[in-house]
This record gives sequence, C-alpha cells and structure tokens, in this order.
Amino acid sequence: MASRKLLPTNLKPTLYRVRLEPNFDEQCFSGQVDIKYYESDETVEIEALEHFVVGENIKFVIEYRGNFTNDLAGFYQAHYTTDEDETEHHIAVTSMEPTYARQLDQLQRLIQAALEGRLSIRDAVGMSCDLRALVSAGTNKTSTLLDLCLSFKNMSDYHVWETIDKNLRAVQSAFRFQSPAVITALKKVVVDIIGSKSRELGWDISEDDDDTMVSFKASMFSVAGLAGDPEIVSAAKRMFAERVAGKENAINPSLWWETFGIVASYGGREELDDLFNIWKTSSNEDEEYLALECLGRASTDELVVRVLDLAFTKHVKDQDLYLLLWLMNSSTHGVERLWKWTKTNWDRVEKAVPVDMQGMTLGVVLDGLSTKNQMADVEGYFAERNTENYQQLLAQKMELMDVRRLWAERDLEDLTSWLVNHGYMEQSA
Repeated sequence: MASRKLLPTNLKPTLYRVRLEPNFDEQCFSGQVDIKYYESDETVEIEALEHFVVGENIKFVIEYRGNFTNDLAGFYQAHYTTDEDETEHHIAVTSMEPTYARQLDQLQRLIQAALEGRLSIRDAVGMSCDLRALVSAGTNKTSTLLDLCLSFKNMSDYHVWETIDKNLRAVQSAFRFQSPAVITALKKVVVDIIGSKSRELGWDISEDDDDTMVSFKASMFSVAGLAGDPEIVSAAKRMFAERVAGKENAINPSLWWETFGIVASYGGREELDDLFNIWKTSSNEDEEYLALECLGRASTDELVVRVLDLAFTKHVKDQDLYLLLWLMNSSTHGVERLWKWTKTNWDRVEKAVPVDMQGMTLGVVLDGLSTKNQMADVEGYFAERNTENYQQLLAQKMELMDVRRLWAERDLEDLTSWLVNHGYMEQSA
C-alpha cells in the first residue's frame, strides 16, 4: 500500500467542493472538484499557464471521469432488492462519507437486506467499512456501528467477520483511555460477538480446512482470547503449557501468534519467561519471531518494563526493535509505558535503528495515544527535534490521534448508554 501523501505546510486549503455524477448504465462516474488554497511562501512548483502571486488565494477547478472499481476500494457500485416489489436498487459507495449512508432509515434497510440475504457479502463489507469511517468522522454515532456489529452476528462469511473485528477494534482504540468500566464492557461486547463465533468454528485446525477457514478460525480465536473469553484463554494456556513441557507440536503453527499473544496478555512473569525462552531456543524461525513479537503483549506495566529492558541488548538486534515494540500499543498500560520509554530512548533509537525503520518504530509508539495531554506531550517533545526523516508520518499520526480524541469526547455518552442498555455495563450512580 502506498504511503499517504500530505500537503506541504505552506499550502493551506480553504475550500474543497466535490461533485460526483454516477452513471450506472455505463458503470462510470464524472464530476468536478474546486480547491482553493493559500500559498504562504514560494516553495511550491506547479505547471500552470499563468503566474501565481504569493499571499493571494488560488482556486483550482479539476474535471474528471472514472470507472467504478470492482473491489471495495475507491468509488464502487452496490445493489440490493426491496421487499415490496423485488426491484433492484443501485447505490454508489465510497469511504468518503456517502450521503446515502448518513441516513439512518436507509442504513437500517441495508442492514436488514444483508440479514435476509438480499445484500451481497461484498456490499455488506463495503457498507460496514463506510459506516466505520462515518462514525470516526462524527457523522454517525458509535451506537450505530455497534448495532451493525450485532446485526451481522448470524452471517457466516469470513470477510464480514473481519470487518466486524475491525469495527470493534476501532471503537476500543478510540475509547482506550476511558474508565475501567467502559473498557471492561467493550471487552464483554467482543467476547459476546466474536467469542460465540470462535466457539462455533472451533480452533482445531484440520487438513480439510482451506486457507480461508484456517484464517477464520485463527482470527476469531485470537480476538476473543485477547478480549478475555475464559474458555479460549484456558485453551491457549493449556496448549502453551504443553509446548513449554517439550511437546513441540502442541500448538498448530497457524495458532502460534494467536496463542502466544493470549498467554502473554493473561499470564504473569513465568509465562513471559517461557515465551522468552521459546524465542531464544526455538528451532523454527517463524515460531521464534512470533514469540518475540508477542512479548509486547505483557499483562502488566511491570512486565512491559521488563520487556523494554531487552532493547539495545545482545538479545535484540537493532533491526528487530520494531518487532519487540509493535504490540505494546494493544493495551493501555503498554501504550503509556512505551511512550515514556520512547522519550527517554529516542536518541538511541535514531542512532541504532536504520533510517527507513525509524518512521515505522515511531508509528508504533504513537498509534495508541489519543488524549489531549498525550498529544500536547508529543508535540512538545518533537518541537525542538530534527524530524526530517519522519515528518510526514508524525503529522499523519498526530491527525489520527486527534480523530480518536474527538471520537471519544463526542460519543462517550452515546457509547455508555448503548453499553448499559444492552447489558454490558451497569448504570453508574
């Protein structure tokens, strides 16, 4: 996937106006975009028929034409039928906040169509992705997204369940720094929805399972286990104990990463030491590095510190530092400890880690942060530093942090009400 491109800081857009005209008969669309921006210095190069004047507003008008895509990216076409007359309806869909998806009654019709088998899997996935984008932008409420996840519980397609997982993870990430009651309640939602599917599928990998089914079983097992599903956590610990006892085939390779992560999340120092030993002694390179990655899921702040102490030692190669850190942002204590560690050790990171890996490493650190104080701390820390090697990434991560912050501030009451009304959380006094 191509990296995201951001405008230079001297370009300050003041207006975007986009017009789209879908043509379902010809499977294409056309439109026009008007862009006004203010140029604050002379560092911009653009081929034009006339000179621009520094300090004045500039307007671009771009006309375009394109075809609907055949996948769930860009601007694509979806269709569904109605109960009344079985008429097929066409809609143009994109993650750029489609007007149709903003209308709650129309959204509910689409959900119902999917549950009754009148909306294709492809369109159901696309609608789910679009709604997540709308909720994060503030156009729709978090409760609507959670309603969609519940409505899809009876669907069987792997890709639909992957979008359910992404939706739930997005909500958990946005509300990570709320009260323990909210965080616990969101885990209960995941256990209820994903845990039920995992138990239905099972987690025994057989020779008859195709690649999709293997991925389906592994994904649901991991997500439900990390949310604390008691049966799945117990199963992961049992397989891990057998592996530690010397039974090298106790864990199917397709479940190595999933099992290691669950055990690290719900185990203690003994389990973490066992995982460290697998990393150092495994005869299988894949198992070795998966164990290294999962150390970052350590269950307490004290254990996260213990894992971080492995950095810049003989145990972890400089180029492998990213692997050691990247799962630490999956827990609240991991996120906070990792940022504290980074502020103390970033000079060492810049000296030890290859330039092309510095941005990736910083991205892992910032992906979990989202509060106003955290954002101010990040801005203050990097204000006097040379960020040339990762300036674009830093700007992008700051923007995403702000999206999560605004989401949580905007929808906390809505989320809390939904959790209480659905029995996942008790009404506070």
